[in-house]
Amino acid sequence: EEEEEQLEYGETKNPDNVEDQKDDSFDPAKIQRLLEDPKFMVETLDAAREKIRRRYERNLTYIVDREATEVQESFINAMTQLFDPHSSFLSADTLESFNSAVQNSFVGIGALLQDDDGICTIKQILPGGPAEESGLLHDEDKILAVAQGKDGEFEDVVDMQLRYVVRKIKGEKGTIVRLLIRPGSAGDPSARKDISITRGEVKLTANLASAKLIDLPTAAGELIPVGVIELPSFYGNIGAGGTLTTTAGDVTELLKKLSAAGAQGIILDLRMNGGGLLSEAVRVAGLFIPIGPVVQVRNPDGRTDVLSDRDLNLEWRGPLIVLTSRFSASASEIVAGALQDHGRALIVGNSSTHGKGTVQEVYHMNSRPAFSWFQNAAQPQARPVASKITIKQFYLPGGSSTQLKGVPSDIALPSVNEFLPIGESDLPHALAWDKIPEVEWFNDWKKLRISTPEKPELKTALAQNSTARQASLAEFAFLKEQIEWRKARYEEKAISLNLEQRIARKIADRTYIDSMDDAYETLCETNYVEEEFILKIAEEQDTLSKQNLLETGEAEAALAAEQAANDIAAGIVAVEEEEDDDDEDKPDFDIYLRESARIMADWIEIETTDDTAVTATKVAASAQAL
Repeated sequence: EEEEEQLEYGETKNPDNVEDQKDDSFDPAKIQRLLEDPKFMVETLDAAREKIRRRYERNLTYIVDREATEVQESFINAMTQLFDPHSSFLSADTLESFNSAVQNSFVGIGALLQDDDGICTIKQILPGGPAEESGLLHDEDKILAVAQGKDGEFEDVVDMQLRYVVRKIKGEKGTIVRLLIRPGSAGDPSARKDISITRGEVKLTANLASAKLIDLPTAAGELIPVGVIELPSFYGNIGAGGTLTTTAGDVTELLKKLSAAGAQGIILDLRMNGGGLLSEAVRVAGLFIPIGPVVQVRNPDGRTDVLSDRDLNLEWRGPLIVLTSRFSASASEIVAGALQDHGRALIVGNSSTHGKGTVQEVYHMNSRPAFSWFQNAAQPQARPVASKITIKQFYLPGGSSTQLKGVPSDIALPSVNEFLPIGESDLPHALAWDKIPEVEWFNDWKKLRISTPEKPELKTALAQNSTARQASLAEFAFLKEQIEWRKARYEEKAISLNLEQRIARKIADRTYIDSMDDAYETLCETNYVEEEFILKIAEEQDTLSKQNLLETGEAEAALAAEQAANDIAAGIVAVEEEEDDDDEDKPDFDIYLRESARIMADWIEIETTDDTAVTATKVAASAQAL
């Protein structure tokens, strides 16, 4: 199976997306007190030293207690990185995570865990999973020990590396894992709970494609509905077990829903898509073209294979924009580049994409020792490992490689990503760019009655309109100010060690951030109206999750009522806290998506005007013939 790797950086959020950065824990008076109160200063420094000391000791323990397989993985990968940034050895843990990411499912309890100063902490209960169904685990609960089965002994996991804790919690479907937790809601730090959860399949529906419909107001007071499909990766079946869904199938489902809702244009959002399965990338590109080449793949022996879409069915014939960033890598670049080469889509986003133009293949390695034909079947089998090797390079239908250069945008928007080291060109030992002959192919979009941005006057008009908005709209002034501030901070190489200067700088930075947050809140008031669409499998998961929460809520309400009755009997009166309605989730003010939607609205209006003019000409000609 040929598979594209996931983007290797640890970024989980696009730096371009501006979010509210308010920090309720920041107290300027407390920081200023460090200079004014010597006793407070000593206490604070002692607490900081203790925290750092414990952190160093924990990191030293991590190094000393590393398993042989982890050392093996680090050693081999240190060697492979000298030749290629994308070839690597996958230990059993890494391979399992890789398969889960591509298939969007795994067997476990369904909880997002995080290391919080050496303690494994529940950060999120995944919807529809065993943990949510049990109602026994909650956000911010601390896992102190783990036991296997009903009668297994607890093993302390405090200060244990998170990947080892995860391995102990995961297991075979239908088996029981017991957790010793300190409830996050407990006021008493000595509080403990022993809970049992039966492991089951966890569906990562949050990692699947999703969609929304944005209503764009026009100067005439009308609304233009624009559909947006956010695609986080190219997932599907890799032959390592069942898969949740496929990317092409999910995008098809969402396109049908958006079309039924009246979408006049589609934006395919690949900004945070780091790659995935090559086969799914070809299928997704084929949803927007009748037939034709999608990518050329050059093999180690020099042979070039052309992977084409051979399905005549189109899921979308209207205007199409692909929204990209420097995080759009690998399979994302295949889709964006192919649709650009075909003249089918307009590329909007950062100046170019990531620039990864190589293909990796995963080779599952034989873990059986030599001369082990008569190995005792009762002995535990070694967990599978694999190697991921760069074996091919891909080229767009036009012959250009995406290596290093990526896919350039037709309309580029200002971005903080332009000066951050996040592209393929920033990686050591990356392959050079080259080019091969193009594939001879032509689609007559006008004859096929399929929208294309390749009309010179159309592309020029769209670019000019966008440039004018970038120079006049308040949100772009806000964005450019953010970029300049972050660029100045990034390029800063000297930091003062003077405490007074550091405190003054921290307070000044926080004051600036607070002012920008206020400006962001003001901009959010002008957000467009949007409607969200999710996949059928996600709807089913949400329904199951709501039922789980309802049952858990009813049980907790019964316990609370019983406790309240006991409190009243004991003469204890509780004061209920008022709910804060202002904490409801609001849509992000996504400047890049907003501008892409405006570009799409311009395209639709221009195309509609041209069609109207053509129709009017035909009618006039017919009248003269009469």
